[in-house]
Amino acid sequence: MKSPFPLIRALCGLGLILLVLGACTSDRVLTKGPQSWAYSSWWLPLTEQGVRDSGFDRLVFFEIEIGSDGRIANANGWPERQGRIRRISSALELPLDLTLTIKDHPKFEAVFSDPDASERLFKECVSLLDDPEVQGIHLDFEFYDGEASPAAAASLQRFLERLSAVLKDADTPRKLSIFVPMGGPALYDRAGLALADWVVIQAYDAHWLTSPNAGPVAPISGPEAVTWENVLREAMALGVPRDRILLSYPLYGYEWPVSSQAPRSPTTGPGVMTTLEPMDNQTPGTPNVAERLTRYNCTHEALSGSSNYIFPTPNGWAVGWFEGMNALGKKIEFLNRNKFGGIAFFVAGYDKYHLTSAYHQSRSGAKIPASKC
Repeated sequence: MKSPFPLIRALCGLGLILLVLGACTSDRVLTKGPQSWAYSSWWLPLTEQGVRDSGFDRLVFFEIEIGSDGRIANANGWPERQGRIRRISSALELPLDLTLTIKDHPKFEAVFSDPDASERLFKECVSLLDDPEVQGIHLDFEFYDGEASPAAAASLQRFLERLSAVLKDADTPRKLSIFVPMGGPALYDRAGLALADWVVIQAYDAHWLTSPNAGPVAPISGPEAVTWENVLREAMALGVPRDRILLSYPLYGYEWPVSSQAPRSPTTGPGVMTTLEPMDNQTPGTPNVAERLTRYNCTHEALSGSSNYIFPTPNGWAVGWFEGMNALGKKIEFLNRNKFGGIAFFVAGYDKYHLTSAYHQSRSGAKIPASKC
């Protein structure tokens, strides 16, 4: 899987303010406090009111898939069928970035071990920037089925250097952001990440659909490899300034069949993904957390800062873990205490904008609504 991320476009051209700020970028002025980014998926269109209520600072279209030859293999409707996100971006003066994805090791090696393929990818990026509404490129290269070869890693670094230079030298400067997965091979070093304006670090999927045990999706602390505390340590080791780091926040959960009533029981089969709220276009029978909590009690776990519910099934027991309003409050405390740059929400709308609106209000000093979970 979800990033992500100082917005000052509305002030560009005002000489006095430019003297104060030192430069004019393509972004509008950012509300004080950590940023809020929205991963906008091709399969779930944004709503203008939801985006407005959430006060997002940046929209990130997810996703444009890259093929083994470096060309765009699947643009998922960009730009022809993505008029809504373009209209919302324009109406609310929100920067819009495009996510380019490579999701497996063979494909990554094919692109970055072949000079022709990496050159084609570079040209695809430059071509996407011809669109005046595109304000940045967001790279999401992640895999867990191999290590990057030295040649591919060196090629990736050269690619980042060229892309960063093109973005910065454009008539209207654009932004480069990089999604950094946790638990996989290290694709980026200090030099590579130093080229990015923003770094979105994967702070979810501590447990996944085929996990051997049920457990929290995005724990703050605990025995998992992916925790927000471990993300902090990894970011510091890579030398990324904290105010340029966004942590990804899942607006979904997982539900597994398990062997007992214990929240972290061994799983007895693959899980299913749950959205926090019911989706209009969801397959009938697909679970969502809001509906589950009308029937089953939930528990908030202090160690992880995450929540869960347990219920009987014809075959035993099922456990669902999710990051609800209570978890959001804990994570905002962690975010502010450690002075991170913000949160990138994946996928925008899976909560019907309830959590993202609460986060926006919290940046103005409002308290997160009280919630058991």
